[in-house]
Amino acid sequence: MHEESTRPASSAASGEEAIAALRDELAALSARLDALERRAVSGEGGAGRLAETGRTLARRAAAAWNAWRGPA
Repeated sequence: MHEESTRPASSAASGEEAIAALRDELAALSARLDALERRAVSGEGGAGRLAETGRTLARRAAAAWNAWRGPA
């Protein structure tokens, strides 16, 4: 059976735009996280920055999920 969305089209479009923007930001943060991880593994430090980037990545992912899911 096909279920119809209960969200208005404008809400869905703005949610999709938010997800696209957050996806781009997540890709940039992921690249930054990879670079920091390489520095930490090579002994150049950066563990604190690595942890902060991971927390930022988690917050952005939660925001993307909430934007997609819409109001409860």
